Amino acid sequence: MFADKCFIIGEVAQAHDASFMLAKSHIDIIAAAGMDAVKFQIHLPEFESTSDEKFRVPIDGYKTRSEYWERTCFAPEQWKELAAYAKSKELVFMASAFSLQAIDMLEEIGVPVWKISSGETSNVPMLHKLGKTGLPVIISTGMSPMDEIEAAVNILKSYNIDIAITQCTTQYPTPASQVGLNVMVEYKKKFDTYVGLSDHSGTIYPAITAAWEGASVIEVHACMSYQMPGPDMPASLDPDDLKRLVEGVRFAEEMRANPIDKNKKAKEYVEFRKLFFQAIYIKTNIKAGEIFSTNNLEIRKPCKGIPASKWDEVIGSKATRDLNSHTFLQEGDVVA
Repeated sequence: MFADKCFIIGEVAQAHDASFMLAKSHIDIIAAAGMDAVKFQIHLPEFESTSDEKFRVPIDGYKTRSEYWERTCFAPEQWKELAAYAKSKELVFMASAFSLQAIDMLEEIGVPVWKISSGETSNVPMLHKLGKTGLPVIISTGMSPMDEIEAAVNILKSYNIDIAITQCTTQYPTPASQVGLNVMVEYKKKFDTYVGLSDHSGTIYPAITAAWEGASVIEVHACMSYQMPGPDMPASLDPDDLKRLVEGVRFAEEMRANPIDKNKKAKEYVEFRKLFFQAIYIKTNIKAGEIFSTNNLEIRKPCKGIPASKWDEVIGSKATRDLNSHTFLQEGDVVA
């Protein structure tokens, strides 16, 4: 899944704001952008949260996250319909599970890959449950130190499954100074797995750079408009920017896959060079034996004689014969 090309995920999260039709509309814009997958979040408050879990920012007057999850969650049949709709749009349907029961629901729906959010990196029961499915796992690392990440990766590796570790900064939006693509490169060296970026910058630039650095997975938040309400809007991309991101990632991938040999490439331009490069041009009539200097020579296009690159060799040497002005100097016209 991660080997052929960068796997680009459009994250909806709760941007649908409990509207089933808006959730479908997000699938539409992610498909139209040319992304590979659409991802939601499955929050089942009765299994995940308690009244002690406060929201990180005030939203709609809700005092706890549990209250918010209750309003914004869909029924199992609705999730199945969204998965089918995503498939009809040729998108992989994904969802981050935040409880073991959410994993059970997603197994019934049928998903080809799992995503572990950064808040679940230390959720050992979840790691084991996902590992046992045998499906690939993408693990986000936004709030975890390296030893916690290593422990999670070791559990998943014990199940002999494909793993992609994504660098992530839990900051909405993430400034350039905190994106940390160097960490993605460190993951590749340290864990010898697929790596990627789960980006919250709200711009297209980190994803494109990550593709150049060899990312196998890129995830960004999607929104219908930058004017939409919601906690993740400052870290999201609208339909136009989603398209630009995909174009940029694919462009970066193609560049990375096709290194250029400058010497080999230059051979393709032999005839072209004659039009654009310059040659040594005879400025005034020159007698046989006369010394070449800036008084009688200059540089002009096209390159129809001795190239300008040999200027230093020619200056100070002598003419082998009489030479007419307004012509290009040739190899046989020069003697040391």
